[in-house]
Amino acid sequence: MNKRLVTPILIGFALMLLTACSKNPSTMMCLPESEANSTVNIKGGEFKFGDNRYYPNEGPIKVAQVADFNIDKTEVTNGHFKSFVDATDYVPAAERGLSDVDFPEILPEFRVPGSMVFVAPDLDKPSSPATWWQFVSGANWQNPKGPDSSIAGKEAHPVVQVTHADAIAYAQWLGRRLPTEAAWEYASRGGLEGASFSWGEERRNGGASKANHGTGPFPYNNLNKEGIVGHSH
Repeated sequence: MNKRLVTPILIGFALMLLTACSKNPSTMMCLPESEANSTVNIKGGEFKFGDNRYYPNEGPIKVAQVADFNIDKTEVTNGHFKSFVDATDYVPAAERGLSDVDFPEILPEFRVPGSMVFVAPDLDKPSSPATWWQFVSGANWQNPKGPDSSIAGKEAHPVVQVTHADAIAYAQWLGRRLPTEAAWEYASRGGLEGASFSWGEERRNGGASKANHGTGPFPYNNLNKEGIVGHSH
């Protein structure tokens, strides 16, 4: 079987929620090293692509066909992205900044190297989704929240603060490509066509924990009931 697809890559924030993370922040491992960037073969087929129940841009449902493909089981990790950068001397977009020639309409303070960082609003102040993400100078994949942050000890965590162009460059280095939207949804559904969740119909808060997700009044406060903060919010 041809390896047709490359790993799903996080563009700015985690797209897929990780399970089984250690509750000790100093030694936190979100997945075994042996599982990081391993792949799985997916048998292609026909499925109902999209959904009419939640967001308008997810519909209308249509029948799609995907061929057999191979995809990574997990997000790209910091460790594997570092291998790419070290081998190629690639400089990701967040470390380059923006040209005043190509982006003259953007204010100079937003053209410097940096990226968007989620900042929880204060409970007593009005907020909107437009204010939850703030540009932080010096934020990049090695310093996800800004110059004072680090990925030290987080080699198995998902890489963040990379753009679509960065993802393509990583994929090409591996001799692969990014998944199509249809293939990604087909793989994510796990054969459960029409299910409300990737695990079936059981509600998110029913039974055993399904994934690392925020608990509490989003976006103001994460109650940290699962003992981990920061990778799904």
